[in-house]
Amino acid sequence: MKSFIAACLLFICGGCAYRAEHVGPLGESSFLTPTRQLIRPAGDTVEYAGRPVDVALSPDAKRLYAKDNRGLAVFDTATMTLLQELPFGDDTGGSMHGIAVSADGDRVYATTAGNELREAITKPGGKLEWARTFSFPGPKGKDESYPTGVALDEQRGLAYVCLSRNNSLAVVALENAAILAEIPTGVAPFDVVPSADGKVAYVSNWGGRRPTDGERSADSSGTPALVDERGVASSGTISVLNLDARTLEREVPTGLHPSDLVLSGDGARLYVAESNADTVSVVDTATMSISGSILVRPDAALPF
Repeated sequence: MKSFIAACLLFICGGCAYRAEHVGPLGESSFLTPTRQLIRPAGDTVEYAGRPVDVALSPDAKRLYAKDNRGLAVFDTATMTLLQELPFGDDTGGSMHGIAVSADGDRVYATTAGNELREAITKPGGKLEWARTFSFPGPKGKDESYPTGVALDEQRGLAYVCLSRNNSLAVVALENAAILAEIPTGVAPFDVVPSADGKVAYVSNWGGRRPTDGERSADSSGTPALVDERGVASSGTISVLNLDARTLEREVPTGLHPSDLVLSGDGARLYVAESNADTVSVVDTATMSISGSILVRPDAALPF
């Protein structure tokens, strides 16, 4: 009887029949997510046993590096085959964002879910191998800092790392792994992109600006964050940091949950992915004002 029930493809409930649906591929280019959303992504899909959260291309575009919950995965872009998996080890997971590749393609940097930035070097034959570990203490030098986005300024020998729980951007010397400074940001910094001249850094803040007295707020890993009546974050901002003075110059309001940042080639426009608004804002960097917004929903009538 049990085997018969397990083999059934129909469940009967209240006189209506429902087909059992299985998460994963449902046919050509279709996938069912655990939230029962049916997606049909553009292009080809490569499957592997991981939960990828961020990707970066090598400078020659021959390798694609994916950071997942366990470590790094390396793909050949010509064939989209998996070449290598490099686990973080020691039960260390990957943070939700943060990977960068050096200009010569010899080093890959990835943030972990605790308080580390890991450096992997390319060995003869093309395989990656872990090298140095950069550590970032949490608030007041205790616990974990939850590093996320990372950017390199190799001309100055620096790396910039968002420290989510510290509400700061760490400035790190690549030569000796010394933390030179922590520049204040908004709440829960996510991504960072420096200007071409290395004078300014733009940082997206998931939690937005800090609340003032009397505003509705809730604790977010030890930091008060602006929330609406449902307890959901109600502010998103971009921090503009002066990298010479290592100070916070200003904050620019954006849509909710500003995430990935991309700077145009001439540095005149900053594109901000806003994950809880389904938009990409276009910021004029000369005035730091939003000059446009791109809706990325497949249908504007959809609520989310």
